[in-house]
Parts: sequence; C-alpha cells; structure tokens
Amino acid sequence: MEAFRNKYPGLFVWQGENKKLALYQGWMKSPSGRVLLLNPEQQAAVCNYPVQSFSADLYNLATVTAMKEVKRLGLRAKLILLVHDSLVFECHPDDAKVLMKTVIGTMRNIPKLSKDYFGYEINVKLDADAELGPDYGSTKEVELDES
Repeated sequence: MEAFRNKYPGLFVWQGENKKLALYQGWMKSPSGRVLLLNPEQQAAVCNYPVQSFSADLYNLATVTAMKEVKRLGLRAKLILLVHDSLVFECHPDDAKVLMKTVIGTMRNIPKLSKDYFGYEINVKLDADAELGPDYGSTKEVELDES
C-alpha cells in the first residue's frame, strides 16, 4: 500500500478533499450529476464514489450508444449479458466482425460521449478488445484491423 501511496500521492489528497467536502455538505456528486446522500456508515464510499459512479454512467451511455448503432446498421445481433465492463452479444456469424468493430469504436469514443452528454472532458485514451466464440466459456481474443 505504501508503494501505491507514494506513486499516486495526488489520488489520496483528492480522496481526502472529497471526504471533507462530503462530510461538510452531507452529499457527494459525480461528474455526471449523480448524487450520493451521505450517512455515517458510508464515509468510506465517498473516497471512490465520483469515479465508480461516473464510470458506471459512462458504461451505460456507451452501451446504449452501441445498441443504437447496431440497430442503425441492421446487424443481426442481440445484447444478452453485461458482465462487469463487458458486453456479451449473440450475433449472426456474417455480422460478427462489423459488430465487434462497432462496439469497440463506441467504447473508444467514450471521451467524446462524456463531453457531449455530460459536458465532462476525459483526457485519457480508452481502449477495448473483442473476443469471439460459440459460447461464453469458449471465447478467444480477436485482432481486428483498423479499417
């Protein structure tokens, strides 16, 4: 823990400032506007709330955006499961490559979605990957060309 604290001292300063502010005002707000009303048992949650809640909001926004694009393209694909930070689809084999490129493109575009939807700028490059298989337990990572 000490090595992590030394490597990212600004993180712990930021978390401490969040905790003080939340204790003072009784709530914490994420960059997307989600509010956590604070009670004494939740003091530890305040440290990571802005990041965790905002990442969930971005994930949901990207999922909806990807699904709209899948529909617009007329892909024969259905979103069947969300697992942590993964989207699991069933799709026609002829549409698999376009589906993977579409979803990866949407995930890589999260910084723009954040700016457009929430007015919050993300200055970190985000990446995504794709796996393909006949069932969830038999997937293998797929390398897609950039074209």
